Amino acid sequence: MIVSNSKYVYSGKAAALLDVSNKTLVKWVDEGHLHCIRQGKNRKFSLAEIERFKQSNFYRSKKPKYTLIYVRGKNSLECRKRVEQAKHYCQRQNWATIVVSESVSDCAPRTGEANRSNLNTLYFQQAFNYFYDRKIERLICWSR
Repeated sequence: MIVSNSKYVYSGKAAALLDVSNKTLVKWVDEGHLHCIRQGKNRKFSLAEIERFKQSNFYRSKKPKYTLIYVRGKNSLECRKRVEQAKHYCQRQNWATIVVSESVSDCAPRTGEANRSNLNTLYFQQAFNYFYDRKIERLICWSR
């Protein structure tokens, strides 16, 4: 069997793609949740198999979840204040957090630059990507 290097990755890269440790990856293989090709002591994982596994209910239930704190304020000081309040609340609940914050002044167009939509900022796109990757379980959103 000929294995193309572009379609397969070793266990270290596969673990990184799945956001787990090598030990967890090997455990999932041993339990039959994920398939690999053995080459001596090395394991190779199909990128297609990794993508299929990411969509499985098993993976979604095991994947770590976070609370996304998304804050927009009129200036950096206000943003930091709101982020600290939200983080303090999350700590009391024992929730792991990811913080995305921006001041409205960061969204203002620069000279000669076209007016950007408020929902088209780099920060909002970053927050959306966390949802798309299914890393987020809850959202705390504060916007001015």
